[in-house]
Amino acid sequence: MKRAAAAGHLAIYALALAALPMSGWALSSVAGKPVMMLGLVEIPPYLPQQSKDIVETVRAIHTLLSWLCGAKVLGHILLAFKHHVIDKDGVLAGMLPKP
Repeated sequence: MKRAAAAGHLAIYALALAALPMSGWALSSVAGKPVMMLGLVEIPPYLPQQSKDIVETVRAIHTLLSWLCGAKVLGHILLAFKHHVIDKDGVLAGMLPKP
């Protein structure tokens, strides 16, 4: 169970911190649009502007990764509640801040 939880955390981190930002940047780049980071820094499009078909393919990949990340987070939440309600093993209590 601990290995599965660690793999789940790694998947969430990989999606949220690497795959999604990179696919979003790639989408903006192939569409020929700069990316604004925090409204302060502009990252120019480094990839050459591409045809509408390639832009749509990259958009589909970015959308799929977004849904996958959301599903992983929702699954993580549901499993935490399963531990609390069904297993009653204190896993959820261990995640909460101590008073």
